[in-house]
Amino acid sequence: MTRHSVLKGFCFFFSCAALITIASAAWGEVVGTVAVVEGDAEIGREGLWTVGSAGTAVAIGDQLRTGRPGRMRIVFRDDSVLSLGEDSTLVVDEQVFDPGAAGAHSLFHLVAGTIKAVVSPYYSTAGSTYEVKTETAVAGVRGTEFVIDYDPETGKTEVVGIRGVVTVHGTADPTAPGLLVTASEATAVGAGELPSEARPVDAETIRRLQHEMDFFGSSQGLSLTEGSAVIAGAAVPRPARAPATGVGWGGALVGSFGPPVALDAGVALGNSPAAIIGGSGSGSINVNVGRR
Repeated sequence: MTRHSVLKGFCFFFSCAALITIASAAWGEVVGTVAVVEGDAEIGREGLWTVGSAGTAVAIGDQLRTGRPGRMRIVFRDDSVLSLGEDSTLVVDEQVFDPGAAGAHSLFHLVAGTIKAVVSPYYSTAGSTYEVKTETAVAGVRGTEFVIDYDPETGKTEVVGIRGVVTVHGTADPTAPGLLVTASEATAVGAGELPSEARPVDAETIRRLQHEMDFFGSSQGLSLTEGSAVIAGAAVPRPARAPATGVGWGGALVGSFGPPVALDAGVALGNSPAAIIGGSGSGSINVNVGRR
């Protein structure tokens, strides 16, 4: 091999490495994983749309889109969970999270449709922010659960509190005091308006919202049990995270065919999301965000 050939090979190698580095930076940091899909669901990145399926990585800057019918649930590395209803589009604008540091920050842009957020306890610490914005409102929360709907045709945003407290601001005057919405309350924000006075929401409406947003996918063939290599750590080593505290809100219940196992939602997110794929690669990884 001539000296020219060797130099040419090195140049090719470093050029490829540079392109990979640039592409990775452009795509954004991976911050979550698709857990459940039902119907049509897509992820847009750098102008390209791909079909969303269980195990697909979600990065900062990604657009998440569902059709009709179509629903999708994403588990983020901070153990928060977002569920998109039908005909919904959401942009992952920002997430800064380090379990060893004080404070966490997440920002999402709801372009259209309905989402349900189950926010992890990490956001109950001082200095942490978790916000979902639309063209007419911004909902900020701490360690809570809520549903937000935005209709781009009317410009109306509706926020319903399920658990905890949500602070809602109108984009018409973001410096005005925020309206506090607690469990079983709702507010509406129109274009150029401030949030309406919080109104009570009846139990039947809350149950309907829960039913619409708590879905489990069309495929039940993929499950994680105590014997799973994922849980054992052979396929996906446990990242440096806080330990699971049990099954329930902010945790995961796994194991359709074996005994239920408490699993920190971030366990399967610290490494390649492809490692948790099984079966057809679609459907559900059986993440339970609120049922015991």
